[in-house]
Amino acid sequence: MFPIEKVKDIIIKHDFLEKELSSGSVDPKLFAKKSKEYSQLGHIISIAREYVNFEKEKKDLNNLIQDKKNGQEMIDLAQKDLNELKKKKEKYENELKVFY
Repeated sequence: MFPIEKVKDIIIKHDFLEKELSSGSVDPKLFAKKSKEYSQLGHIISIAREYVNFEKEKKDLNNLIQDKKNGQEMIDLAQKDLNELKKKKEKYENELKVFY
C-alpha cells in the first residue's frame, strides 16, 4: 500500500502551485521551475485524487452490499464495482510508485 500522506502531499503541492501560478505573483526567476513542477504533478494528480477517494468509495460499496433492503441485482452490481475499484487501486499504486 502506498502511503496516503504522500499522496495527499502531491495534491496539496499541486493545488498550491496552481494558486501561486495563477496569482501572477511568482518571482520571474522561479516561474519556469514552478511551472515545470506543476506540469509534472499534472500528469499524476488525477490518479492521486482517485487514490485518496478509494476508501470512501469502498465503504459506500460495502454498505450497498451489506444492506439487505437492496435487491440481488443491486448487490451484484455493487460487488462488481468493488472488484473493479480494487483493481484500479493496484494500478494507481503502481503509477504512484513510478512517480516517486
